Order: sequence, then structure tokens, then C-alpha cells
Amino acid sequence: MPPELGRITLLRLMLAGLRRSRLQTGAGLMVALLASAAFFGAALLLTGGSRVLDEGLSALGADLVVAPKGRAEEARLLLAGEEVGPLPLDIPVAEWRKLLKTGKVIGVIGSQGEPAGANASFFLIKLEKWASPLMAAIEVEAAIPGAEVTVAEQATRNVARNLQPMVRLMAGAAGIALLGAVIMAGLMTSIRVGERRGELGMLRAVGAPRRFLVWLTLGETTIPALAGAVAGILLGGGGLVLSGSARAMVLRLSFGEILLFAGGALLTTLAVMALASLVPAMRAAHLDPLEAARRGR
Repeated sequence: MPPELGRITLLRLMLAGLRRSRLQTGAGLMVALLASAAFFGAALLLTGGSRVLDEGLSALGADLVVAPKGRAEEARLLLAGEEVGPLPLDIPVAEWRKLLKTGKVIGVIGSQGEPAGANASFFLIKLEKWASPLMAAIEVEAAIPGAEVTVAEQATRNVARNLQPMVRLMAGAAGIALLGAVIMAGLMTSIRVGERRGELGMLRAVGAPRRFLVWLTLGETTIPALAGAVAGILLGGGGLVLSGSARAMVLRLSFGEILLFAGGALLTTLAVMALASLVPAMRAAHLDPLEAARRGR
């Protein structure tokens, strides 16, 4: 490569091309922003929702929540980690334990009142790992008249299920945005190459190798894509943190996990847009110098 066509010249040509093609540059930046924001947001919601579910079950320490009839909704709110109460302490813990033992419910490890005391608002039951919570729930309701049983795992999964529309929306948006990135990147690169046939032909005529033109064309796509992807990650993550329902899920993730997802969104967006621009870039590199210069006038 001639010395006048070094890396500094390559970067200058990239920036000059971006300034001249402001429409294509803006479109590339916007589509990268949308793709990275949707991809990053979907990853955060999927992982954070799973983390909330696991932590909810672990913190409860019980498989069944038993309450007097008519108070099942409060039990579900308790399992969702929401505030419930003050509620009456109308469960006689010792009596319910006796009924549980008399009813010979299979797989029970232990039971306790919530809050702890002689009387409680809820009655928590821990089962053996091999026991079926659904079968045990039926047996508990038969053993304790007037009791209504909520299976802890089902209730906490209902919390995650309520968030599924948001997760599906983000995942669908990520797929559409990435498809849009492919189409827009290929289209904008093809337009840019067509508009600059004369300049590209002149570069080939003065000795620029084909790889120089490939890097020049790809660079004009990936520079705005990089800026858009970074902005999309910041906006997507910030939007979820400010959202009431998603905030709890995002805050369950460690800083390292968030960085990992951010890096994945960034690299995925750049890779998609670069690959979509590769065919037009290769076509630019194989232009006939004289023909390109003549047609580009």
C-alpha cells in the first residue's frame, strides 16, 4: 500500500464519507440503537426474571402456603414479595399442626406460622424433595377444614408469567430490530458505494489495494453502528431501571452480568451490520478503476 494510503488516511476518508452521507449515517446509527437496546433489554429481563423466581422460592423456605378460605390472594401477594397486611392472626398454629399430623399428609418435613407465634396469618409447610406439592395441597385441604392452599412454586411462577408479555415484546423487538439492521446496513452501504463510484475508482487507480476499499466501506458502516449500539445499551438499560416492574429484575443481576450482556448486545449489533455490509464492500473493492471513475463523474 502506498504510504499516503495508510491508517490515518483510511480513518480520515471514513469520517469524510460519514459527513457527506449524513442520511445513511443517521439511519445506521438509529437502527443500531434500536437493535442493541432491544437485545440488551431482552437479555436483562429473561435473566432477571429467572433470578427473581429463584430468590422468591429460596427466601420463602416453604412449598405450601395455607390460609383461611378467602385469603388466597393475600398469600399470592406474599409469595410475590409484595406488602400484605396487617392481617388477622386467626390461624391456631398448634391446632393446624395437629390436624396436619392426624391427616397423615405425605412428605411433610415441617410447618410454621407466618408470622411466628401461637397464632398466625399464614401457615407454611415444607415438603420432602420427592413429594408432589399439588398432591400435598389436596391432602392438606382435606386434613384442615376451612383451609385454602397455595403452591409456592406455582405462585412465584405466576409472577414471572405476568412479565412474559414484556419479555416477549422485547425479544420480538430485538429480532425485528436485528433484521432491520441487516436490511438497512446492506441498503445504505449499497447506496453509499453507488454514490462514490468515482472516488473509489480513483483510489484504486492511485494504488489502493482491494482490502483498503473493503475496510473503508465497512468502517463507514460500523462507526455509526458502534455509536448507536452504545447509546442503545445505555437507553435500554436506563429505561428498564426506571420502569417499576422491571427494575427489581435488573437489580438482581450483578455488575459483571450486566457488562456481559452489554458486551454481547454491542458485538451482536456490530457483527450483524458488518456482515450485512460485506457484500457491497466486496463489490466496491472489485470495481474497475477506469470504469468506476468514468461512471462516477
